[in-house]
Amino acid sequence: MSHATVMFARNALASSSYAASTSARPRGRRSPTVVVPRASSSDDVPSVDVDSAKLMLDRGQYMFIDARSWKEYDRSHITKPVQKTISVPFDVETRDCERWAAECAAKTRPSMSLLIADADGVDVMCMTAALIKLGYANALAVEGGYAAWIAKYTTSGRKQPPKGKWISTGKEALKSGLDLDPTVAAAYEENWGKAPPKYGEEVKSRAGEDAP
Repeated sequence: MSHATVMFARNALASSSYAASTSARPRGRRSPTVVVPRASSSDDVPSVDVDSAKLMLDRGQYMFIDARSWKEYDRSHITKPVQKTISVPFDVETRDCERWAAECAAKTRPSMSLLIADADGVDVMCMTAALIKLGYANALAVEGGYAAWIAKYTTSGRKQPPKGKWISTGKEALKSGLDLDPTVAAAYEENWGKAPPKYGEEVKSRAGEDAP
């Protein structure tokens, strides 16, 4: 075989390999991807961060197991997506993960995909490990628990407003992060949506109040 023939064959092979690699690349806008669950340092229990857990929940792939107390759950819990949250309180006094797993199994099925979240991420690894022992192959611990979740997202699934930004929902229509007097909040609500007074009107109104 001549040298020219060999070079032609090599160039043809390289061109076909490049064409195959470029045709396999996705085109257009990429859809969000879920991060592959990673093993934690606690007995290699699979866990996900809040952003990945939120995406899994929105796609309808997982149910959210809220392991906080009944009182905490009643005060605040994830409402959207609807019917995706199950309350299974964890006893923080006994910290019995096996008992909690048995109670969770009474409300769920091993075939279900579950996101486990305690109050602050302290016990979630132990709880998830106990659930996996009962045959829950698709149980994932939410890193940081409910506290980490609510720090980034509201109960309705929206992102939390940045510190110092205005939000427009009742008494929460104040600068977030500031601890203001309730009377200030009430005054703000009374003037919400009203046009600011023109120059001189405020002085006249005050003068009328001071008049006998």
